[in-house]
Amino acid sequence: GEEEGSEGEGSGEEEGSGEWVPPALSRFAFFARRPFHPARLHELLMCGRLDGVIRSRGCAWIADRQTESVTWSQVGNQMDLLPGEPWLAAKQLPVSQWPADMPGWTRAAPHGDRRTEVGMVGMDADPAAVRRALRRALVTRAELEQGVWGKHEGRYWWLLGASAMASANPATPQ
Repeated sequence: GEEEGSEGEGSGEEEGSGEWVPPALSRFAFFARRPFHPARLHELLMCGRLDGVIRSRGCAWIADRQTESVTWSQVGNQMDLLPGEPWLAAKQLPVSQWPADMPGWTRAAPHGDRRTEVGMVGMDADPAAVRRALRRALVTRAELEQGVWGKHEGRYWWLLGASAMASANPATPQ
């Protein structure tokens, strides 16, 4: 008699007989000299529109955070946006006192060293589509010229994690 599980042997109709194609890994970066609009960044991240990005890390400039950078760290579905280092431009240090390794453009830029730089690792990701989605979340040039500082202050405190939530909403003494 035939052994169990021997049905279909040699028939060419085996399950999964298609050739396995390994996922394509990619490394790419996103760089911007305009800040993220808090509401548009929220919408982007809550809808999971960074398709294929499995890891990302860097610093971000969010419009309602003029004085400090935001540390961006994502692994899989876990995303952390936490308070980062103060921007040199916000410290009001003369440019001559900035570290020598700062890129040249930061010294002449109207907003100094404020920027977004995020490195990403993708699995079957479309880097161009990810960059387009991130660019759509930035403030527009017109919004930047009008000045977006403080207009969203406190509305998106959740972007900065639990420690920032506690400091943004201290318990009121009874």
